Amino acid sequence: MDRPVIATASSAARMVWQQEMDTSFGEALEQWQDAGDFTFYAPGDIQAPIASGTFPVHGMAIVPCSMSTVAALAHGFSDNLIRRAADVCIKERRPLTIVPRETPLSAIHLENMAVLARLGVTVLPPEPPFYLRPQSLDDVVAFVVNRTLASLGIIDALPDSMHDGVLAPTELIRRAIHNGYRVMAITDHVGPGNLEFVIKTLVKDCAVASKRWDILALPGVEITYVPKDDIDMIAREARALGAKVVNVHGETVVEPVEPGTNYAAVSSNHIDVLAHPGLITPEEAQMAAERGIFWRSLRGGDTDSQTGM
Repeated sequence: MDRPVIATASSAARMVWQQEMDTSFGEALEQWQDAGDFTFYAPGDIQAPIASGTFPVHGMAIVPCSMSTVAALAHGFSDNLIRRAADVCIKERRPLTIVPRETPLSAIHLENMAVLARLGVTVLPPEPPFYLRPQSLDDVVAFVVNRTLASLGIIDALPDSMHDGVLAPTELIRRAIHNGYRVMAITDHVGPGNLEFVIKTLVKDCAVASKRWDILALPGVEITYVPKDDIDMIAREARALGAKVVNVHGETVVEPVEPGTNYAAVSSNHIDVLAHPGLITPEEAQMAAERGIFWRSLRGGDTDSQTGM
């Protein structure tokens, strides 16, 4: 995310961690601190910066959020750092997302969450995305993490395959067949974290469609908002996982793509398409032409045309 992170954890959260994870909470904490831009405060440290409204934060997520904390927030109790920091987000009108795991829910639980929702808090239960046919628990976790980050505005949006209501790959393929197409590529926005999940899903759907229907469906990815120095590595990994078409999200005047992304893309031997490269130089365009890399010129959702350089 390339953002500093501040965290705290209750004693109950540490106990849950010990039961559900392969490493101890202490070991995980050491790894996070070694990674940099990470600060941890004890739950009783009410003097921590996040306990004050004058300390600027982008937002806060409580994952998971117990029903006791839901009740405390709904009624203004701030007896530990978690609840105080959340209370600050509410009063300062900053993004706050809670991820409640309780089930079933009583009327008391629902009423308390309704109070928070009316205050602008996002209530985001960690529901498995069954319509995406997750292949592992890691897929479910990745979905919940992305939903949480998107709710806070940390990422611009969910990857396309994770949107509620987006057409499934097989439906897109059927619609393409209905419109007379016999070859199509399906790509989705990826970074290092969701690369394997996206490709596995598309590879399976494209293989089934190509076998059963009169169409050649090609699985692909659009490498989006990643460090420019990692583009070639991610593209190689995408190829190894089965991607037949590899796009890179190019540099534009309105999107915060890292400068140098266009050059990194056209320098790679594993890139097929440079998507909307608004800031491309003549030299980069020439490199792309020599390497047979195409560019998408017209923005129209994920059905942009592809034009040779």
